[in-house]
Parts: sequence; structure tokens; C-alpha cells
Amino acid sequence: MGKGILKYFDTKKTKIKIDVNESVGRPLDADQSAKLSSQIGVVTRDVLPVPKKWKEVDENHGLELGFDHLKNVMDVNIDDPGVRQCLINRIKISTRNQRHKLHLHFQKYATVQEAKSNKPSFGPNKEQWEELCDYFASDKFKRVSEVNKENRSKLRYKHIAGRKAFTVKSREISLQELNGEACDAIELFARTHSKEEDGWESNEAWEKMKMKRDEYAEQGIDKSSREIMLEVLGHGTGYIKGLGYGPKPLSRRSVSYDTSSELQKKLLETQEKLVASETQVEELKTEVSDFKNQLSMQGDQLLEQGAEVTVMRDELNKLMNVLAGQGMQLTLGFERFFFYLFFF
Repeated sequence: MGKGILKYFDTKKTKIKIDVNESVGRPLDADQSAKLSSQIGVVTRDVLPVPKKWKEVDENHGLELGFDHLKNVMDVNIDDPGVRQCLINRIKISTRNQRHKLHLHFQKYATVQEAKSNKPSFGPNKEQWEELCDYFASDKFKRVSEVNKENRSKLRYKHIAGRKAFTVKSREISLQELNGEACDAIELFARTHSKEEDGWESNEAWEKMKMKRDEYAEQGIDKSSREIMLEVLGHGTGYIKGLGYGPKPLSRRSVSYDTSSELQKKLLETQEKLVASETQVEELKTEVSDFKNQLSMQGDQLLEQGAEVTVMRDELNKLMNVLAGQGMQLTLGFERFFFYLFFF
């Protein structure tokens, strides 16, 4: 547990409330953001093993120790799918940073065996450290490391925001200078990539952004500041340059937190609807079964009534036959009576 967290517990006697904004993947409050980042650093340093690659990590079940640690010291809704995914991505980044620190420690020694014999005071146990040493010494890791080093050297615009997240800086500008209105993405880029004493105009990228914004305005084309930034700076692997951690380009496989969270919520809603539909289907099946039973009973009653009708019909036919015989005898009697009257 971090020193700041321990101090908070000693004074407040309660867990720290953490509200994760799913659209940027972290809290907007500066204090919450700093404490969450610090505690995730503790998790990746002291609680979870450091994998050679993130692909080795089971995101569904392999991070529970880390989540339990966070829940012990922080009031954060890890059960929410969107919040959980945000924390997974923060742990992923912190794990990469932790692996980098271990690699720097590994580079202090001339041989692999010497490095194995000098396990750092932080991080993995002896067995995990020796596995990492073998990985750091492999040709595959060395090739990847050289590529990453070269890519890092090509970084054109270095920010001056220090350890403060861009999303937190944006919120501070919004609350302190803009009366709660959202901070423009281009303005945020200027504030985090240029020093005021050097002059804002010295930032070449910012000049291009302003020029394009004016051009689009003159042409009547509606372009957001973020779209203009993406046009000028491009984007890296899974992030938009100049906006720091959080916003994601929609054109890459890595979707934005908004989209991911929305899809997960829709999935849960669909599953709930499916369960409700299955319940309705079962109820309908029961109703249909009851209706079939009623029809069967009514059918049996109709058959019984049909048999009774047949019996009554037979009896009626017999009665009609009897009446018919009696009617013929009456007819012969009348004929004889009129014959006697006429002739006698």
C-alpha cells in the first residue's frame, strides 16, 4: 500500500472514493487520478507477477489479486464492465512501465548470470526475475527493444505536463479559467507542449492546427478540434497524439472507452432481454400446454355428447317409425268411413 494511501487511512478511517470516467479511462479529479495511478503502480510492483508479454495475462481471471487489493483500499466500482476495462488498461500500461524498470536494472550487469544473482529489491520473486533475465537476453527482445528505442527517438512533440494526466489538466483549465466550459483540444495541446515564456507561437504544430481551423471555418466545413489534431499529428498505436492516455482513434482495432463500454452495456442489456424472452417463451409454452389440455378435455366432452346425440337420433328414428305405422292405420280407417257414408 502506498504511503499516501496509508496516511489517508490514518486520518479518514475510510476508503478513498474513486470515480472513473469511462470516456477517458481514468478519474477526472486530479487527486483521485494521482492516487489511483499510484496504487496501480503498487499492484503491478508488489501484487501481480510481471509477464514477458501482456498476451500471457488472462484478463478475465488473472488480475483478481490486483482487483482485490484495489477494493481493499479504494471505493471503486470494479464490477462495472466499463470501469473494469479502464482499470485493466491502466494495469497493462503500469505493467509495461514496471517491466521497463526491471530491464534497466538488468542492464546494470555485464552478464546474464550476474544479473540473475542481483535481483532488485522491488518486483518479482527470484524465479520470475530469472525468467525475465533470460527474456531480456533473448535476441527477439533485443530486436524489439531496438525498434522501440528508434521510434522513441522520432518523437517530435514532447509534452511539458509532467506526471499530470492531460485529462486532469483539461479539467483544471475548464474549472479554473473557462467557467466549466470544455477545454478545446487544440488549446490543451498548446498548454501541454509549449512554455508560455517561450511564446505559444513557437509551436509549429499548433500553428498548423490554427491555420487549418481557420481554413475549414472559411469554407464552412464543420471540423472538431480533435479531428484537426488527428489530421496534423496523426495517431500512434491505439492513441491520438497530443491527447495523452484516454481518447482512442476509431480507425484502429483498439476502440475508444466510450465504444467499448457502450458495447458491453448493450451486451448486458441484450442478455437481460434474452433471459426475459426465454422466460416469456416458457410461460407461453405453459399456456399452450394448458390450452391443449383444455382442447383435449373439450374434445372428449364433444365425443361423449356425440355418442349421446347418436343414441337420441336412433331413438327418434324408432319413434318416427312407430308414428309412421300408426298414421297409416288411421288413414285406412278414415277411407273406410267415407266409403260407407257415400255408398250407404
